[in-house]
Amino acid sequence: LETTGRIMSKEILEAVATESLLEAARQRRELGELFNENLFRYIVMNKLSRKNTYGKIGYKPDHLVKRSLVLELPYRVKAGQRNPTRIDLASIKKSSRKEPTNVGYQPQPLAIEIKANHNSDLKPDLKACRHYLKPGGSMRFQYAMLLVAGKNKPPSISPRKSSKSKLLYGYLDRDLKPVIKWISE
Repeated sequence: LETTGRIMSKEILEAVATESLLEAARQRRELGELFNENLFRYIVMNKLSRKNTYGKIGYKPDHLVKRSLVLELPYRVKAGQRNPTRIDLASIKKSSRKEPTNVGYQPQPLAIEIKANHNSDLKPDLKACRHYLKPGGSMRFQYAMLLVAGKNKPPSISPRKSSKSKLLYGYLDRDLKPVIKWISE
């Protein structure tokens, strides 16, 4: 049963990544330089919310909704770190909204880093995604994603594929077609 749940989660994440990148490509073609990271975050958040597996947008009072999607979630790579980084988008269990770092609620469902261009260095974002999957930070996640909706050139990283990974990497190629792969953690 756990294996089936893991496969289902991976399939949902692959679908969300593909749909989000396709929508980003469409928006990029229509908006040109007006397309930005905030718009891409909104696209990904909406696609995730519609699947209803990783939560809904905001903290809804609906008792059937167990997870919420949160933008700019503070995250400390090491406990005691003074200035936290911010995760672009995260799925948080509603039961932990007051104390998302409480070990009793770990791991959280999903952390996503989002980039609207390939121009920036992706290595820090990839490193951050890997940290989200490891114990020892202020919280830990079951899955992480790095999504890049750039149009100019292929990504500046080339990580190894891994079918057992919990880290999904997706980007748009030169023709604005989505490329999705599970990469080594």
